[in-house]
Amino acid sequence: EALARLDISATFFSAGANAFQNPEELRTTYLEGHELAIHTWTHHPLTALTNEQIIAELLYTQAIIYGNTGLFTRFYRPPYGDIDNRVRAIADALGLVSVMWTHDSQDASFSGPESKVVETIQAWATDGTGFISLQHDITQVTSRLAIEALAGLKEPLVVKPMAVSECSGQPAY
Repeated sequence: EALARLDISATFFSAGANAFQNPEELRTTYLEGHELAIHTWTHHPLTALTNEQIIAELLYTQAIIYGNTGLFTRFYRPPYGDIDNRVRAIADALGLVSVMWTHDSQDASFSGPESKVVETIQAWATDGTGFISLQHDITQVTSRLAIEALAGLKEPLVVKPMAVSECSGQPAY
């Protein structure tokens, strides 16, 4: 709802185990016009897994998204940015496109004043270059900080917040 009030669509990278426990949230996110993408089932670093485990992490999450929306997503984000050529090859064989961030808000691990996270996110939007940012919706605090940062962006915007498919020119599903 908060993003709709700001007229912003986003891409939500869902951990499958969380989506399995909260399928209504997954459906609502999609129905509100946001993109859904894979963030693996357990959020385990992918390079530490076997080929079979990587496939399971990606496809189990794909299955929960499909089961709740009827759509096969194309994008995935490896937990912690943990990726190598083996992981890329497996994901490519599954028809998935990895998405890596260029700017990390550190919202999931910040210590110090919350205002610093908001200021960091807002500063990114002033340099005139496009970027993919990483924010989390894992707690009420991280969700609130992301919305607060986006709501505080000043017009005219140098860059416009948008979903991954829009900025990459690739279809999400």
